[in-house]
Amino acid sequence: MPKSSKLVIGAALCAVLATTTVAYARVSRVQKDVATQRLAHMNLQAFQLGVLAQMMQGRQPYDPELAVAAADALASLAQQDWTTYLLPGTSSGEIETSRAAASIWTNMDDFLARKQGLADATDQMLAAAGDGLEALTAQMGAVTEACGQCHRDYRVIPAN
Repeated sequence: MPKSSKLVIGAALCAVLATTTVAYARVSRVQKDVATQRLAHMNLQAFQLGVLAQMMQGRQPYDPELAVAAADALASLAQQDWTTYLLPGTSSGEIETSRAAASIWTNMDDFLARKQGLADATDQMLAAAGDGLEALTAQMGAVTEACGQCHRDYRVIPAN
């Protein structure tokens, strides 16, 4: 490859990196914090689902008190007002660590309706959590389906 081609490619790479750096540098500290808080909220939900899933998979004995506590925490998280996590400028295209698809902001009503579906499903799970493993398991499908409906359209999976 001629030296001039290498210089052109090198200059193009530098321009792309500089543009990306400038784009991410325009994100405010508040926007970064909001994206971090949103991810932490999702991780808390995943943790509570994990507690329940271990019981359902037989890796942990069913414990009605623990099941109710995990289902209660999950329902509380799902009932919270998520609009504080939806500050414009916090999508995956704007903040490197964000997994939120930009389509959330163009389809906010649909996103919030799906969030309400999760809240409803977790409330039903909470009502059944202390009634035995079979009752708990029967409600898990609705919860995971509510999660999946949102994630299919509104979460960006990072390329590895």
